[in-house]
Amino acid sequence: MRYLIRTKRKHIIKFFAAVLMFITILSSTAPVFAGEDAHARIRVPFPEVKGFTMIDENGKRSGLIVDYLYEIAKYTGWSYEFIDIDANEMTEEFIAGKYDLMGGTYYSKAFEQYFAYPDYSCGNTKAVLLACQEDNSIKGYDLRDLNGKTIGVVKRAVENVRRLKEFLSANDISCTIKQYTSEEVAADQINTDLITGKIDLKLGNATDDTGEFRAVAYFNAQPHYLVVQPDNQELLDQLNWAMKRIMLSDPHFSEELYKRYFDDTGVENLLLTREEAAYIEQKGAVTVAVPDYFHPLYCIGYEDGNHAGLIPELLEKITDRYGVKFEYISADSYAETQQLVIDGKADMAGFFFEDAADAMRDKLAQTKPYAALNDLVVRNRSVTYPSEGLTCGLLKGRRLPSYAKASEVKYYETIDEVLNAVDDGKVDFAYGISARIEQMIQDNV
Repeated sequence: MRYLIRTKRKHIIKFFAAVLMFITILSSTAPVFAGEDAHARIRVPFPEVKGFTMIDENGKRSGLIVDYLYEIAKYTGWSYEFIDIDANEMTEEFIAGKYDLMGGTYYSKAFEQYFAYPDYSCGNTKAVLLACQEDNSIKGYDLRDLNGKTIGVVKRAVENVRRLKEFLSANDISCTIKQYTSEEVAADQINTDLITGKIDLKLGNATDDTGEFRAVAYFNAQPHYLVVQPDNQELLDQLNWAMKRIMLSDPHFSEELYKRYFDDTGVENLLLTREEAAYIEQKGAVTVAVPDYFHPLYCIGYEDGNHAGLIPELLEKITDRYGVKFEYISADSYAETQQLVIDGKADMAGFFFEDAADAMRDKLAQTKPYAALNDLVVRNRSVTYPSEGLTCGLLKGRRLPSYAKASEVKYYETIDEVLNAVDDGKVDFAYGISARIEQMIQDNV
């Protein structure tokens, strides 16, 4: 044993020596910028722009631009002075020299005299086509609905308009493009024309998908850049050097950041059918059957931190997006939630763990999944799992999957009863949602 420990230590010493040598080589290849403080404090404008530059619920600065800047600082040693500013005033103040660096800027040859663009972008944004919520002629799932429509675009967004035309051509769609000047957009003319029907859609960026209009198609738009003052070559050189290293170490860094802050991008805002809208209007609210408490899916009324549960959080988003209201019907068990739907006493069950075939057998219609939860096997200490002749304890309403082998299955109304049956030796093992089982075990320790 001692020999093994000494051998491991020797390898560890060699490993750290190699790391130190790599760091030394990396340091020797880093550029030295004369006249520039290695720990320069960079002035950065900070408008409140969803996804890019935001203040989170804890008062902390966050967003794609912030994460990019902090990653750059690992290579440059920069620190930042973030200056709160209105987005409409940011560009003008940057041109006036009030800031050293500015994020979220699109490339334009006309702006090269005002902005020094680095060699690398911060990735591509997404463009979105937006329609009025009540426009039933554009359903959002069939691009052929766009044929013959008129699309309003901002004239100066040349690259986005070019990419729109490519998107339409690739999908064999013919549309009329109506251009708006910056002054018309500032006067809200494009939105007014969309509401009054003078245009059918408008071209925007992902940040324009606020719920006021309905997103019907997303596609890749132009890249966005961090820019510096045109006369500050040293700062530009440092920015280029750092961004190149980021790309070399993680080629997908910009894509990962975009997904982190724009996770809903690409999910079109669908349209309710006339029958669905009429049903909801007649009912006033959609009724949802849920157990009284089922961590982490439904936790209202219980001390579960600030967590209301996945179901209320999801349905709240649907309410915000579509205006559909929901009411909860309390059930005594998971099985009863299904029975309430089958009996017509609830419109839907809050969650269903089985596959589509099981749903068909139970006369239920299954939605697309909205959460991925792992299952867990918990066994009695006196048995070995897997083995022959075992009895499984299962929540009533669930079915044991083929890969969980058991000679017999006993059903119980609650997870608490299932776990007690394992403890008492009435069943050899239990099978269920890991988050719920682990919560019950922790509560009873």
